[in-house]
Amino acid sequence: MIAIMQSEWIKFRSIFANWVLIVIGVLFPVVIATLVGSLGDIESGGGSRAGLSGDLADLVAGTTIVTVFLLGAAATISITAEFAHSTIRPTYAATPNRVRVLLAKVLLNTVIVGVVAIVAIVISWLAGSIILNSRGASVSFGEIPAIRSSLISGVFLAVIVSWFGFGIGLLIRNSPAAVVVVVLWPLLIEGLIALALTLSGADGATQWLPYGSAIDSVQVFPSDDGLGRPGALLYFGAIALAIVAIGAALDQRRDA
Repeated sequence: MIAIMQSEWIKFRSIFANWVLIVIGVLFPVVIATLVGSLGDIESGGGSRAGLSGDLADLVAGTTIVTVFLLGAAATISITAEFAHSTIRPTYAATPNRVRVLLAKVLLNTVIVGVVAIVAIVISWLAGSIILNSRGASVSFGEIPAIRSSLISGVFLAVIVSWFGFGIGLLIRNSPAAVVVVVLWPLLIEGLIALALTLSGADGATQWLPYGSAIDSVQVFPSDDGLGRPGALLYFGAIALAIVAIGAALDQRRDA
């Protein structure tokens, strides 16, 4: 398995698009946190019940969603590019057990996405908090426990979305189409479903929309009518892994 993962790492880092997505994914929340920390209003002490510390955590969590999408796209491309360029064929020829190959890819994506998400969140929080404290504000990571839970949840969300994207990539095998699904699923598909449920009077059912519920769970104070933390993440994670399992099962029956 180690040898397979080393091979997959070589292939992952050889895809230029992955590096572009990773760099933008790290820089985006850092730049936003830096700008808000430098230019934001600190006189009011924060506009939410969590104060400035909670506001900064919500900002980091919100901007990290963009990082999550980008890392999810990288995980998706890591499998769809193999089919597009037929590089999966020599891989399957060298390792006939396809499940081992796919498992190695999932584990590698999990490690990469987890590490990049941690780096993006930690640097964003440090940049914002250091600047705000230098301006006379009082921002602390340990001010309320929910801040810690929110930022940790952002890492788990990134990993789960990478599973989701990998599974969608296995099913569709087309990079543009799979990436569009990964990005638009919470923004468009689940949004339209939620609107339909709301108009039909079934508001309570919207909590079972997995992607949206998981995104909501990374906020410092998730919605009261949602699945909360960690329920939403566990729910979405189970669905993402189920999609990966379905994709792996279908891959056994399809030509490389």
